Amino acid sequence: MTVPSADLRAGWKRSADEVPGPDGAASQISTRHYSTHASVLSRPSVTGRDRLDGIVVSAARPAAYSAPALRLGADLGVAVVLMCSHKANPDDAVALAESIGNVEAVVIDLSAGSDVGLPRFRTSAFRQARQGALGDLSRKRNLGLLLGKLAGWRSLLFLDDDIYGWDLANVEHAVTALDRHTAVGMPALSYPDNSIVCHAHRLVEPTQDVFVSGSALIVDVQRADTFFPEIYNEDWLFLAPYVEQGRVGAVGSVTQLQYDPFAKPRRAADQEFGDVLAEGLMGYLHTGSLNPPPPIEYWVAFLEARAAFIEETMVGCLRASLDGKASSPLPALDEAARACSELSAASLVDYVDAWLADLGSWRTFVSELPSLGRLDSAVHGLELPAVTVSRPRDDGRSAPRFGRASREMAAAP
Repeated sequence: MTVPSADLRAGWKRSADEVPGPDGAASQISTRHYSTHASVLSRPSVTGRDRLDGIVVSAARPAAYSAPALRLGADLGVAVVLMCSHKANPDDAVALAESIGNVEAVVIDLSAGSDVGLPRFRTSAFRQARQGALGDLSRKRNLGLLLGKLAGWRSLLFLDDDIYGWDLANVEHAVTALDRHTAVGMPALSYPDNSIVCHAHRLVEPTQDVFVSGSALIVDVQRADTFFPEIYNEDWLFLAPYVEQGRVGAVGSVTQLQYDPFAKPRRAADQEFGDVLAEGLMGYLHTGSLNPPPPIEYWVAFLEARAAFIEETMVGCLRASLDGKASSPLPALDEAARACSELSAASLVDYVDAWLADLGSWRTFVSELPSLGRLDSAVHGLELPAVTVSRPRDDGRSAPRFGRASREMAAAP
């Protein structure tokens, strides 16, 4: 088991309240590893009368897991875009949408893994950020942003296919709150949506909180000008500029399918770069801003705080009675501690610099997108392999479909 030295622990006590600047003087920027980031969120109020325009589902599990999202689309009368890859078979997803009825769905086959017209990002070249089974969440969510912008949507609900249990009134409340917010999340409090390290921390510290995430997030598509990088906690980086502006809120909660977070200890190491980066950036926003971004001295101190956070969690787990847990958290924490010890402050600074440059490129890219005004036109414009399932029309005939082979589209206005 990896245990930080006494010198490291002493450094963490200092860095909890201050970070040394280039001249050796201390600033007022906190480098704590926070258990909650609730203070950087604002409380949404009902200020508008808008309705949701569409739902984008990141589907990686068998198609049946997308049924709650399809039923929500039917209840709200909005289109549901299922982005299918991995175990989500597109044909099964089409059959599911047809069986539910009264739903308009677009099933997109992303199993081929193409770039689908997305720009190339500097951040995607960072090996440490793309370790392990990262998946394709960032690609699906960025594509969802493009579809929403091209279709002329204002509001878009991102859902993962392991999320359910929302309150319809909270969904509608979150949409109306976009009048003053760029993004409003419904955090997954049960089962908690945390990294593996924070799941372990919750076992010994009940103050461990859950932040809003892309798993259930309503976004003002036209106002949003950030993207989801290829990294663990990509949604926190998408949200960070809006958190700084006080334009991110939380409403209600959702439920995430339960799983054993400690069953594959190596995943904790794969998450570590993204978890350190996201926790560090969000913690920085408690007392600082992204302009200028955190200096290298901040990341030196935060890495010390992170190592101490993992060590304290290890010690707590050793002392606690965890007999009821399916897997011990200790091997995963050991993997995280090892991965943390291999990170450098310079690599974190380099990543943030690349991320800020990518933000500029993305903003230029989306500012030049045309407004096509319809979802089917947006799908056609991006040349996506897709199938539509439409509500019956008033004349009793089925609406046109477009298939993966022919890409036939309903006529655009």
